[in-house]
Amino acid sequence: MLRRKSKYLILLRIITLIIFISFSVFVPITGCAPLKQTDSEDVSGQTSVAESTEETKEQDLPETTSQDTESSKQAAEIAEQEKIISDFDKLIEKNAMPDELIKYIDENLSKTAAPTMAVLLEKLEHAQKAYKEVATQYLFEGDGQQKLLEVFDYEEELIEDNIDKITDENFKSDILKIIKGGYRFINLEGSYYPIIDFEYLKKYSDYIDKEYNDYINIRAEESNKVYARDAALTLSWDELAARMINAEKYLTLYEKETPRKIEVGNLLLLYFASYLYGQNNTPTRDSTTNTVLEEVIESYTNTISKNPDSETVKIIEGYLAELESNDYLFTDDIFDSISEHINELIKVYELDSHYMISEQLKYLSYPSENTENGYIQLIDGKYAETYEDEQETELSIKLTEFIATGDLDGNGINDGAAILIEEPGGSGTFYYLHAINNGGFYIYSIASTFLGDRVKINNIKIEDKKIYIDMVVHKEDDPMSDPTEEVTKIFELKDSYLEEL
Repeated sequence: MLRRKSKYLILLRIITLIIFISFSVFVPITGCAPLKQTDSEDVSGQTSVAESTEETKEQDLPETTSQDTESSKQAAEIAEQEKIISDFDKLIEKNAMPDELIKYIDENLSKTAAPTMAVLLEKLEHAQKAYKEVATQYLFEGDGQQKLLEVFDYEEELIEDNIDKITDENFKSDILKIIKGGYRFINLEGSYYPIIDFEYLKKYSDYIDKEYNDYINIRAEESNKVYARDAALTLSWDELAARMINAEKYLTLYEKETPRKIEVGNLLLLYFASYLYGQNNTPTRDSTTNTVLEEVIESYTNTISKNPDSETVKIIEGYLAELESNDYLFTDDIFDSISEHINELIKVYELDSHYMISEQLKYLSYPSENTENGYIQLIDGKYAETYEDEQETELSIKLTEFIATGDLDGNGINDGAAILIEEPGGSGTFYYLHAINNGGFYIYSIASTFLGDRVKINNIKIEDKKIYIDMVVHKEDDPMSDPTEEVTKIFELKDSYLEEL
């Protein structure tokens, strides 16, 4: 049966525990959802005796009465919205699966205001991302793939309407649970994988604002037809360009930093990189002559002419000029310039801001000496590992508030540095520094080092490609619980390790 086990590892190991606490506890509600009209009105325009009497009574009341009533209504509305979020958080803390989270949202639709719905959908998406790894592992750890491939020749067939084709009742129930959790299946290199189905989330379009609807539409276009699979493009060059421009328009229209900006920003960079480089099985150049294909050049020209105000297109225009001066040969220098153009686009839309990096750190995979396979996956900045026969948490890891952003490798875009605390049981509280490399449309922990047991961190910053940590460590006679020696440690990234200076 597909269920939450007590020990999951991500990627090579299923996720252990989905602990997802809100990153937006309070959401202003007042003014976002209209209150229902409660006062009756006589359409003739005449005032009845009863109404006149009521007006007289109202005039005799203190002036603050109507204001107090309105304030009470607003307070009640805010309290109701906060409770909706709070109850949703409790489900997440209890490891509720995405289908249960969606059921909760559906049951509360009529009383959920747009800002509250945005919070719920953000939390749902994070839970879906985490659970996707669990569901994927489930399909590969047994005979799940074989069962699906025996019944469904094409991914379009693997939908809820055809679920009865699966004869194994337990397996059928598990697959249905995945689908009802807001996923669809795609076939990659002969195996089925679950992905978030953003088309399914369009059922909430009447309960969210235009910004969130635009976000879901962009993500749905991708989930309905992924732009690349099996190292090949599934779109024409012009179709790829259209998705790229659409993602850019979203970033231009909605400048506020949100988790949605992160996702659309990553999509923009993926589309942009593929538009300039292609995929291994769909390159932009002839494999024999290394000359950029005429159809690619034509697409570049069309995209430039149709989008004169696009910042992305301005970069492509410069890239096309480089190709032209190089007789359209895709040389090593041209290849290297693509990374520079990606970084240029990152800076244009501030996709390497402190928020954009620090928010992603909450859901990153990190190396850890205290786990079997040497790494963990954070969910909202936390990781916990338990065993089936034990109630006590054996390993707890969390991201601290000590996060810095700055350029560590000199490529002009911000990388990151973060301090994690690992408590593997017992009295030890171990602090680790992680250097975070910004790879453009993905970030990752490239190096880490141990800072000490039960030390105190005061500050962290990145300057001149170095990480500075102001901290308090133990003198020789200090008790472990009370370090007293203030020091500044300086680290520099050397390839894939951190060197203390």
